Amino acid sequence: MSVKTPQGKFECISNESTDHLQVLRLAGRVIYEQVRGPDGIVEDSTLRHGIVDRSLGCPWVVAVHRGFVVIGRELQPPHYGMQGYAVIDFNKAEPTLTRLASGQRPQDENIASVRRIEWSEGSLVLRVFGYEPDEECCTVGSPAPRALRVRYTYENGRVEVVR
Repeated sequence: MSVKTPQGKFECISNESTDHLQVLRLAGRVIYEQVRGPDGIVEDSTLRHGIVDRSLGCPWVVAVHRGFVVIGRELQPPHYGMQGYAVIDFNKAEPTLTRLASGQRPQDENIASVRRIEWSEGSLVLRVFGYEPDEECCTVGSPAPRALRVRYTYENGRVEVVR
């Protein structure tokens, strides 16, 4: 995965050359290098601890707009059908990573790419079929997946469900 950002080219590499461990580069500089271990990637609000992806080791780019990169990634092994969405803000000195929502296949994949994201001056709205950012899925007592619209506000990085 690679994408142009205001800070230079952002890349995620996970292949034979990295021994299938995740390496993140920004403008040619390594900002994260996964080490083999039981904990795997421990994601936080920056990129310096990696990006969780339970499939090939790197997320995919959903959309790019004015320094904001929306990514998709496998939150569980792919056959479970849970894919997560997050936004990386490359307009800040240290890029931030914010979780937006989780989508449940196959319904989530039925959302057309032209309808997936609405961009505006101050925010983006992501459409998913699944779960809010703080909801647990796939356990006893968890809510049923549903159609959601989630707003991310650029200025403060706030995430909220839009009714």
